Amino acid sequence: SRGVTVPPNKLGINFEAVRVPETNTWTLMFYVAADNDLEGILGQMYLWFKEASENPHVNVVALWDDRTMQAGYVEFVFSGPNLIRWQGELNMGEPETLHDFVAWSQNTYPAEHYALVISDHGSGLSGVAQDEHIPHKTLLPDLLTPAELRESLEGLDRIDVLFMDACLMGMIEVAYQFRDK
Repeated sequence: SRGVTVPPNKLGINFEAVRVPETNTWTLMFYVAADNDLEGILGQMYLWFKEASENPHVNVVALWDDRTMQAGYVEFVFSGPNLIRWQGELNMGEPETLHDFVAWSQNTYPAEHYALVISDHGSGLSGVAQDEHIPHKTLLPDLLTPAELRESLEGLDRIDVLFMDACLMGMIEVAYQFRDK
């Protein structure tokens, strides 16, 4: 750990040095399913992610899929350009897509803690991460059901914070799916 020297305050009282960890403490993973009518609103989040990456002890990554481009893993790099790893057209409503993204994030950016934010339309028990432009198109958009969300996180490192940036996903029935995770 690096110590930071803190000068005495106006009363002449010294404070203990702050210890800053040498490795990143958090990896923030954003699953942005904007391949629908939320594309413009969710597009504003890109700037927030870049700001979050300005903390050198936080990794910020996103799986971004919208109507205008293919899906990509976006790495928001501290003091550097963002990196994009194009993935082609993905179905954000498939459990494998979320599992692969979280596994890649945890392997590429290991940390003490992990937070996963899923941003899109939410429909409670019907699911979240609506994808209107999926391979092998069906009549209805595909969604990750609460059971599929649970399945997608099996075999991965513990997620310390799961945040649903989507309507109706704060239901106790949804939270119950993650009771022992």
